[in-house]
Order: sequence, then C-alpha cells, then structure tokens
Amino acid sequence: MFIVNGKSNQDTIIKHQLLELYQPLIGYEAVSLWIYLKHSLNNNFNVSLKEIYQKLQMIESTGNMAFKLLNKYNLIKQEDNKLVLQEPLSSNQFIKFVKDHEAIDIETKRRFFMLVDDFFEEKDDQIIVEGEEDIPHDEGITVIQREDELVARFVNECKFNPTKQLRQLFDDWFFQIKDFRLLEELLTRTKKKIETDGVKGCPSKYADKIVKEWVLMGIKTYEDLNKKDETFKQYWEVYRMVEKELNKGYDTLTPEEKKTINQWIMGDKSHEALSINLIEGTIKLIIRHGFYKGKGIPTIYFTNKLISKVQKAKVKSIGDIEAILLPKTHGKDADQKPKNFTHEHSKSDLDEAIRKKTLLSYGLAQEENK
Repeated sequence: MFIVNGKSNQDTIIKHQLLELYQPLIGYEAVSLWIYLKHSLNNNFNVSLKEIYQKLQMIESTGNMAFKLLNKYNLIKQEDNKLVLQEPLSSNQFIKFVKDHEAIDIETKRRFFMLVDDFFEEKDDQIIVEGEEDIPHDEGITVIQREDELVARFVNECKFNPTKQLRQLFDDWFFQIKDFRLLEELLTRTKKKIETDGVKGCPSKYADKIVKEWVLMGIKTYEDLNKKDETFKQYWEVYRMVEKELNKGYDTLTPEEKKTINQWIMGDKSHEALSINLIEGTIKLIIRHGFYKGKGIPTIYFTNKLISKVQKAKVKSIGDIEAILLPKTHGKDADQKPKNFTHEHSKSDLDEAIRKKTLLSYGLAQEENK
C-alpha cells in the first residue's frame, strides 16, 4: 500500500528527464508505472501494485519487471513495509549514474549515450559532486565520440578486422580503462608490435593481452603505466646482468628465477633490498672465490643462499659483503702470515748436489774419493 499526505485531484508534474533520458533505458511500461505511482501518491490514493497493473493493462510479469527496473534506476526504493518514490535525477546526474553503474551492461550504455545527443537540450542543469569538479553537460557525448574515434583508428592503423566480436572487445576495454591517454598508449604499442613482427592473425588479440596484463597489475591510468615501466626497466637491467654474470643465455631466466631475483631487489622485513651494484658485486665475489663446488657457473638457487645472507646483514657496500662472505681475511686472522711448510735449500747445498750427480753420471765420483 502507498500512504502519503496530500490534496486530492492535484495535477501530476513530471520532469522531462523521465521521458527523454530514463525511458530509452527502462522502457515505456516502467515510465508509465512511475507516473501512475506518482499521481497516486500526490492524490493520497491507497492502491496496491496489482490494482495499478490492472489499471495500466499490464500483465503481472510485465508489471513486476517494470517495478524491478524502477528499483534498479533508483526511481523507487523500499523502506520497511513502505515504498518510497524517488524523483528523476537531473540530466548530468543521470548521465554520470549510467556511466558509473556497474550493473548496467556496456551495450545498454552505448545505446543510451547515442540517444542522449538527440534529447539533451539543457544548458543550466549542472551537478556538483562532493570532492569533484562540475561535470560538463556534454561529458557523456564526448566520451562516446572519443571512444568511436579510437575504434576507427585501431581499425585503420592497426588493421583490426571490424566484426561483432571486435565491437564487444572494444566495449570491454572501454569499461576497464577510462583513461584515454592510456588507450592511446595501447594503440601505439599495438602499432609498434605490428611494424616489428608483421600481422599474424587479428592483432586485436595482442592488444587484448596487454589490456588483461594492465588490469591484473592494477594499471588504470597512464601515470600508473609509467611507474610500472620504470620498475620493469630496473628489473630488466638486473635480469640481464645476472644472465651475463652467470653465463646464461639472453632472456632465459625462468619465472621462478625471476621471482627469486625480485626478492633481491625488493627485500622484505628481514632481508634488505639490494642495488644492482651490490647484487653484481656479490655474484662476482662468489665466482672469484670459488664458493660453488658444482660443475660450471653457480646456479640461481646457490647464489640466492649467499645473497640472502648478505641481505640479512643489511650491507651498504662491497666491503661489507666481503666481511660477511670472507671472514678469514678480516680482523685478527688478516694480520697473521700464512704458515710455510716448504723446505728451502741454500744455494751452496743445491750446487753441491748437482755437482755430485754430474760426477756420478761420468763415473768420476770414485776417482774424486780416491
């Protein structure tokens, strides 16, 4: 039941947004239902939904669906046992609502914004959202136009095959990435890939792979991408250095080995993060002093044991690393001279031995004794 206070026989006035913006999304039945509810409330009519469905000549399933749409688009809400009718939002508010509402599918949003251009005529109706700047009334239109321009550029510059599946793929990208500068970077990287490797199938698969990687890494803006690129560049330099020092082929590190190296770079609560110079210095020290007793060059697994030891010691220099890994060359032991177990002969003794051996070889030793 709907119970409100008000005078009977009042005219029911509705906002134009209900017909111009809401109706393309929620349909004629839902709009008719809202108007009848509004009129009933204004005139203090006590009616049930079933009675309203009958007056509007709606079957119950159609009426229930219309009611759900009113609830979805915040035109009605339920409080305890009462239903509260909500007024339509202003044009800008509703455009923002549709754009940000995750429950509204992408295709519905696209159809809505294409229709907005024909109906949107307000000039002064603006919204101020707390913590945000004013939203210009044509924001929704501009977004759609820019998205369509990007689609055209991908098709023309990257040789994408314009299919229905591609349209859905673009919708997914635009839903996940709101930053147009980042979308421009996606276009640039896709073009570069095509120029380098040529076209192998539809290059949209390559672009989609990039988008999925960005989403997994939490990249939402171009600034986020720049930060990730800087981090990747740092890691890339360490990977190449490790491959060179451990005599590995280019880009042959396994994901598990990279994960281990990342631990050297990032550190944690008990392991100090190491610079590329300290990592390189530790590896050189391990190789130079023959710590590894296996065949060939030390493995990442063996190297990690010693680098972890260095990290825990929170070293600051190569000298600190030497003090940790080569303790016998420091402190008291450094001042002690190594013991010499070699018996040294004097020059005269050596000469005499050579002379006697020479005489024996010529049979003259006996004569000399005589």
